Amino acid sequence: MKTVKARGVVLREYEAGESDKRLILLCKGLGKLNVYARGARKPKSKFMAAAQLFTYGDYVLSDGGSFQALAQAEIIENFFTIREDYESLSCAHYIAEICEKSVLESNPADDLLLLLLKSLSLLNKKNDRIPAKQIRLVFLFRFFAWYGIAPETESCSVCGGQVQPAGEMPEGENARIPFADEGICCPKCGGKKTRKTFLSPAGLEALRHILNAGLPESFQFKASGRVTAELSAGGKLFWESHFQTKLRSEEFL
Repeated sequence: MKTVKARGVVLREYEAGESDKRLILLCKGLGKLNVYARGARKPKSKFMAAAQLFTYGDYVLSDGGSFQALAQAEIIENFFTIREDYESLSCAHYIAEICEKSVLESNPADDLLLLLLKSLSLLNKKNDRIPAKQIRLVFLFRFFAWYGIAPETESCSVCGGQVQPAGEMPEGENARIPFADEGICCPKCGGKKTRKTFLSPAGLEALRHILNAGLPESFQFKASGRVTAELSAGGKLFWESHFQTKLRSEEFL
């Protein structure tokens, strides 16, 4: 039987049979794979640890046609600390669900895997940790960019007119910039949108930083509670507008 070597992250685990598991992996060069892990729920199974959610490892798979059977596994990182903090765990579930829902089977998504690993690594830190909510939001908007639907942040997403040049914000702390299904809008176009939210100048600057900075740097900024709430509302609206579905894990955030 043909075998495949795969390096990836467990996005989801299901119970199967009396003691087995079915895993969804996001793998380098291979994309999303369905994997059957026989006996993985047994206490003494050699696969028990490697078949846990969020585990990053090297897997040897036997090709079974419609699915892959786990033959060998070696853990690289289990991201165990994530499980010790409810907020980090909730955000990690959210991130994993987005990957599971968006990637087609066997379609390589290496840049997304890199973003996933960076996000899980930051959520796994104990000290000097970036807030979990901020990590989730950076992942979400960087995911939109990876998917090819990054929100417009420089000009009106409807008419193309100028909204606010980078570095030149509207005057006043209470200035509000409409944000709708394609990104920011000028006041005129924003007034016609039935589904929209608003960003403050600081919120727009944070969003521009997330989308334009390098991957490691995109997580490095200070966000107030107000900015976090604005980006969270904008990200939810943007996801639902483009994917027409709600995320189960959102209920626990």
